[in-house]
Amino acid sequence: KNFSLKKMTKTERIKMINQALERLATLQLSNGGYSLWSNTGREAYWLTAYVADFLVNARDMGLTIPKQLFTRTLTRLQQYLARNSHFYDEPRSDNAQHYYFAYQAYAAYVLAKVNQVPLSTLRNLANHHSQHAETGLSQLHLAIALDKMGDHKYSQILLKQALNNLPRQDRPYLADYGSQIRDLAMMIQLMLSHQFASDEAIKLSFTLATQLKNKSYLSTQDRNAVFLAGRLLISRPQTAWTAQLTLNQHKEILNHSGRFSYPLSLEQLSQGLKIQSQHATPLFSQYHINGYSKTPPKPSSSGLTIQKTWLNLAGQQQNLASISQGELLIVQLQINAEQLTPDTLVVDLLPAGFELENQNLTHSIKLADIIIAGKSIKDWQQQSHIQHQEFRADRYLAAIKVDQHQTQQLFYLVRAVTPGKYQVPPALAEDMYRPEIRAVGNTMANIQILGQ
Repeated sequence: KNFSLKKMTKTERIKMINQALERLATLQLSNGGYSLWSNTGREAYWLTAYVADFLVNARDMGLTIPKQLFTRTLTRLQQYLARNSHFYDEPRSDNAQHYYFAYQAYAAYVLAKVNQVPLSTLRNLANHHSQHAETGLSQLHLAIALDKMGDHKYSQILLKQALNNLPRQDRPYLADYGSQIRDLAMMIQLMLSHQFASDEAIKLSFTLATQLKNKSYLSTQDRNAVFLAGRLLISRPQTAWTAQLTLNQHKEILNHSGRFSYPLSLEQLSQGLKIQSQHATPLFSQYHINGYSKTPPKPSSSGLTIQKTWLNLAGQQQNLASISQGELLIVQLQINAEQLTPDTLVVDLLPAGFELENQNLTHSIKLADIIIAGKSIKDWQQQSHIQHQEFRADRYLAAIKVDQHQTQQLFYLVRAVTPGKYQVPPALAEDMYRPEIRAVGNTMANIQILGQ
């Protein structure tokens, strides 16, 4: 029931939430909206409503929210719903009308929770824009807003539309960070938390369970939404059930109610496992196998490709059979996409024995000035749509927009530090909110650092 989460004290939880609030303050723009990576980036409208939802929930839990942060955020949502707000669009969305309705409906929902949205605005949004929703999540946001502001009849109309507009299998890029799983899980969480058509939420949970079985990768939005939905589902009154577990020749009767987990070792699992229900209604079971592969991941490409090249400071390809301790190398990453992939995350783990070169040090070699194929790295990167970069202790991270069939170039400096022979992890690229669009780069022979 605790999802195997580490228990935290109230003090620890408040500290983490305050750290999150401090982080959000660094992402808020001068107009009160939010950008995904910094307060100098482009405004993300759906994300701004998402942040506002978090702030309202945190305040309702009794936490102290900085007044200016809270007020400016809600004021921005009110501006989203103003009559002249049609210029708030998302050029990267395949359906701008859906995106327009999605962030406005979410803003309306958040403002309704604090009683700061006129009923006429909600009705206007329902009358003129709800038909553009690609999924039922935004229609459900508006249905709950209408219900909270007193229009229960229109609320039921929007609820019916939402339940008849479940996420489609082949959906376009909608720019609202969603997926089939995210949208279904958020709908379940909303309906249960507001006690709004709770029986329909239970029905949706079976659809969600089926989709989860067929999904290989989950985004952070998927995981968070499923957790929130699951937390509410297991908190409901549970019916007692009975099943027989057979492990090798050993039989055990299980008498429980609600969710139950049974950890098994590899040795136990290899002996064979059988579960037989002794309950009048169907029981649902899932198996999760965790482990580490003995072999490197195989190169793969599904909508994205990524290639890694090691260069010396002269811009020439480097022989990695032997590297001298203290030597600097350039890692070049080339990313391509079969379709517009604006939320691509690139992760390149460093081999043990290497460190990223800190470009902020005054004596550091400046990466931007190095010439690659007749052009400076600065010029190469100006042609790339880099939204964010991080230089961590064990990896290089970048968030980039990758246009269809247009190569994006990334570069970073590493220094060979510790002598030894090391494995080289492959680079990874994936769409952060459509993680099935991904690529694993080629693996390579071990790299050796020679001591001086």
